[in-house]
Amino acid sequence: MKKYVRLSWVYVCLAGCLLSNFVQAEDAVIAKLERQLEQIAEWYPGTYDNYNQVNFENNGYAGPQPKYPHGRIPQIITHLPEGPLGKYVFYQQQYANGEYDKVYRQRIMIFSIDAEKKHIMQKSFALKDAEKYVDAHLQPEKFAALTMEGLVRFFPESCAMIWRKVGDQFQGDIPAGKCLIDSRRHPGEKRIITASNILTEKALFSMEGGTKEDGMFVFGQKDGDYYHSLKARPFTCWIDLRQENGSYQNISGLKTHDQGKKVYFGEAEPGQKRSYLRLKQTIFPTGDRPPVFEIFIHKDGAEKATGYSWTSPEARMIGINLRWMLASCKLDGYGGILIDQQ
Repeated sequence: MKKYVRLSWVYVCLAGCLLSNFVQAEDAVIAKLERQLEQIAEWYPGTYDNYNQVNFENNGYAGPQPKYPHGRIPQIITHLPEGPLGKYVFYQQQYANGEYDKVYRQRIMIFSIDAEKKHIMQKSFALKDAEKYVDAHLQPEKFAALTMEGLVRFFPESCAMIWRKVGDQFQGDIPAGKCLIDSRRHPGEKRIITASNILTEKALFSMEGGTKEDGMFVFGQKDGDYYHSLKARPFTCWIDLRQENGSYQNISGLKTHDQGKKVYFGEAEPGQKRSYLRLKQTIFPTGDRPPVFEIFIHKDGAEKATGYSWTSPEARMIGINLRWMLASCKLDGYGGILIDQQ
């Protein structure tokens, strides 16, 4: 009898150890996902623009224009303060045709960990009162009281994007063939939605599209190619404009970034367009030319730059002197020229 009792205790101990190991393994997986979600939350916020991609598709540098060229879709992603919707909530504001005064899409993206399936998931929603939140990334406190009641769910649970870490980047995908929705334009028809994102520390590559159930294309990028959006660095510029009497008019506090945003200045002459400045990080798609950081001046809105200069892509200041105007731009938060104290 004592022998059986001892054996029973052995089995109990083994079962307990196995259960403990299982729980520890489960906890380790969740902890790993939590660390990954923290990294996504660190990388994801920012201003993104695919101007570099669009520019080289259109200027012929890399060869003939592709059959399905990309549109320019800048976007701003903001990590919202923790509130009723959770800790990992982001506001996305996208712009049409590269114009930062033309908001065409606003989304709330909620990230969470699915403990049962052991992955990170993202659910996206529209805003019921979208107009109220235009440019609210500048005042994130506007979202403090936002709840699920203020959101519009377009997609079912099956359309959640699943994120995973792949090497030194994150990839998010809607599982193929799982996101089936009703067409809003064609009642009675269904649409299969696909979407994929690749997030790195300095870029966001994105693709989305829709087809009919028979596979016929409806919207998106026909060739399935990604939008290559680079994360912008914010700059503040000043411009001196030469006046007829030889003096200079100073224009300061001009906010921009280094991914192709236009900054208009001066008054337009009758029948002319306004002049503008553009900063651009240029990454050449072919050849062995190194990346450069450039400043362009387009007088009277001319398509071809009136003047430009360039420096290293890591530079925190850039300037130009064209006699009729001078301009200088400095990375936000940078105090000035660093001096080697050694």
